[in-house]
Order: sequence, then structure tokens, then C-alpha cells
Amino acid sequence: MTQDLITAAFRSREQAENTITRLEKIGVVEQQISLITHEQTRENMIPPHAHENVTGESAAAGAAAGGLAGTILGALATVSVIGVPGLNVIAVGTLATTMAGLATGAVSGGIVGALIGAGITPDDAEIYERELNEGAVLVSVRPMDDKQREKIKNIMGESEARHLAA
Repeated sequence: MTQDLITAAFRSREQAENTITRLEKIGVVEQQISLITHEQTRENMIPPHAHENVTGESAAAGAAAGGLAGTILGALATVSVIGVPGLNVIAVGTLATTMAGLATGAVSGGIVGALIGAGITPDDAEIYERELNEGAVLVSVRPMDDKQREKIKNIMGESEARHLAA
């Protein structure tokens, strides 16, 4: 079975930004990308008090990357980020609503249960839980078609990702 999502774990904001910037160049749009990270990792990535000034510092939190990467990573600083209750996880993008909706049933299964419910295989979900606990940012992309899927896999495969699931 082909996995609908292509997901990779990145150890730094810069690695995620570089990959998202490359994805944008092949036509990937904001609606195709999701980021998932722990609340603590988010706090370490975002300037202090950025959430208090959405038009100022929070926009600047992602603006350094520019374009799509700036928009998505800058969204981590806004109050519109969806926290998944009981899991200490923050999600931005298309998986945010899915993960928040799964939170009630997923608490007993933890992060692994929420990731599986969002479409990530059980084996990959276990790896990603460890990565999240170690401060990684998950970047997940939903390709528009098979041609874009191959391009996304190539870009993410050439990146500094710690684990790629496609």
C-alpha cells in the first residue's frame, strides 16, 4: 500500500526550512504541508513573546526563511496553532485538525496513536514519537499526484532528515 503522506523528521528549524523552500520550488503549496512538534520544541524555535504580537515578532519568526517556509514556520508562533490535548504536541497545517480530532481517543495510545490516526504507519509512528521526544520537527506533505510524489520523495530523501517515510 502506498502511504498517502510523505513525512520526515528534522533536528533543526533550519533543516525543515531548507526542505520546505525546496518543496515550494516544485509547486508544493501551504495546504499540502503539515508540521508537528512538541510544545517545548516550539518554544525553543520561536522568539520569546512572539505569540503576543502576531503581526510583529511571530511573523518574523518564520520570515527569515521567506515564502512558504516562512509562512508555515511563522504559523508556529501564532495562537491559531492546534495543540493536541494530553499529548503536548503542536500541529500546523492539514494534519492539525485531524490530530486534534483524534486527541480524545488517542491519549491512551499517546503520540503514536495520534500519528497512526493521521495516516502514518505504526512502525513510522513509533520512530516519529522518539524523534519528537528528542526535539525533532516532523514535516509531512500530501502529494497532489504521483509525479509530485516522486519529486517530494527525492527532495526529502536528499535532505538532512533523520527518518523518511513515503
